[in-house]
Amino acid sequence: MSSTPPQVQPAVAASQPPKGKKPPYPFYLGGVAATIAASITHPLDLTKVRLQASGDKRMIESMRKTVRTAGVRGLFDGITGTWLRQMSYSLCRFWAYDESKKMLGAGPNSPPWVLATAGVMAGSIAGVVGNPGEVVMVRLQGDFAKPPEKRFNYKHCFDALFRHSL
Repeated sequence: MSSTPPQVQPAVAASQPPKGKKPPYPFYLGGVAATIAASITHPLDLTKVRLQASGDKRMIESMRKTVRTAGVRGLFDGITGTWLRQMSYSLCRFWAYDESKKMLGAGPNSPPWVLATAGVMAGSIAGVVGNPGEVVMVRLQGDFAKPPEKRFNYKHCFDALFRHSL
């Protein structure tokens, strides 16, 4: 009989990527990145929605009007709706793409049609999940373009989501 215990190999080695290859980023970082990008471009998106709602024709003049009436902070009206939309739609889209690729057995050498199918699946799922966030975002952004008596006066995205769903 041997007195040395058997050697056990760690199970972690099987899940590590091959040497020289970086592990994939977690899917939620895509949602965070999309939220940061949307926060930066929010004043432009807000102006676009207000131009559509008010019938104004000039973007810069519309932004000036917002700053005159609500201050610089007014350029970020409805930003919680943008965050809700991005964190629901984009986060779900990145997660669903990863899961769709797994379901389809997609790997590094998969044909483009397999990856496109995974993208269609992910976009469809995210579109359904993100739709309430999209509606809330547009309502929050367009609220101040309306006359005061026609405004919804939402406090934040969850107030809009709750009141819209009733």
